[in-house]
Amino acid sequence: MKKMKIEHALVTNLQNIEYFSGIKASVATMLISEKESRLFIDERYAEMASKRAGSNILVLPPSQKKSVLRHCKNIGIEADTLPTREYLELKSLFKNKKIVHIDELIQGLRRIKDSEEQRWISHACSISL
Repeated sequence: MKKMKIEHALVTNLQNIEYFSGIKASVATMLISEKESRLFIDERYAEMASKRAGSNILVLPPSQKKSVLRHCKNIGIEADTLPTREYLELKSLFKNKKIVHIDELIQGLRRIKDSEEQRWISHACSISL
């Protein structure tokens, strides 16, 4: 994110949200920064998300998203999955701020596999043969 000169990444692809947070939901948005992440999630999933989310993920209702975003200086967005209405709201909210498309950055991060992921992949391959 430093390379792209953004302080926050707004993740809207549900598969990417699950990858970064471990939370599977049908409606969610995640705001990631170097210090912490915020998961804006429907109240149906809030209790489960609060229990499962790591200590660096703050679970908030979607109604707080706009007020949190107002404090962001520069933001990266997943342009491929961000709904048009939300993009237009961001553009009006970030009139004099930088909005960067980060789809390739997010996909690159997902390609990196830690040792635990590698074990799960190996296990899945061994039981599927």
